[in-house]
Amino acid sequence: MNQKLKKLEDLTLEYLKKRPFHNLFITYELDIKGSKIGGTCSDLTLEFKGILEQNEFKSTLHCSLVDGAEIHKLLKVEIEGRFYFIDVGFGWPTIKAFPLDEPIEYFCYGIGFRSILKEEFMEIQVKKDGKEYEEFFIIPFASKSEEEILQKIENRFSNKPDYPFDGTLLYSFIHEDAFYFIRGNKKFIYREDTKNKRR
Repeated sequence: MNQKLKKLEDLTLEYLKKRPFHNLFITYELDIKGSKIGGTCSDLTLEFKGILEQNEFKSTLHCSLVDGAEIHKLLKVEIEGRFYFIDVGFGWPTIKAFPLDEPIEYFCYGIGFRSILKEEFMEIQVKKDGKEYEEFFIIPFASKSEEEILQKIENRFSNKPDYPFDGTLLYSFIHEDAFYFIRGNKKFIYREDTKNKRR
């Protein structure tokens, strides 16, 4: 593997182990920005962008679609002339970079992820809970400018879009050998070597 790509993915996993995904600020309309205790895709992606810059990676903000709505933020990273999407803010352990020029598939914490390349977009699919692969989110190759994305992030509390998780608590994190996902009053635990548990 390219050593710089390995470094990118190592930084991604390290970051996801330190920062939980949650929608507490949005759900309870807490206008908190720059938090060190996690948040939604906007909070996590902006912080991780700064970490990449400190490690001499060039990245730009990019938008993707969840349930047809352009509401999710991630990063487009260039490494030696190739471009990759990296996502630290979706609330799931997307620990690998998705190249724009070839599809990939990988498994972590008992969850499968794969990319499907189309002419104008990349589809990210997930396999979990004993089901077959299904659409996770769509990344158009063309995106709004970084300035437009930053403006939307800045206004996300005063002009809140319709998030798919509105009204439902979401909290997810990696701890030791497991990935934990909480939705409302349901808890899901994902591990490499055991069946996924749901409570």
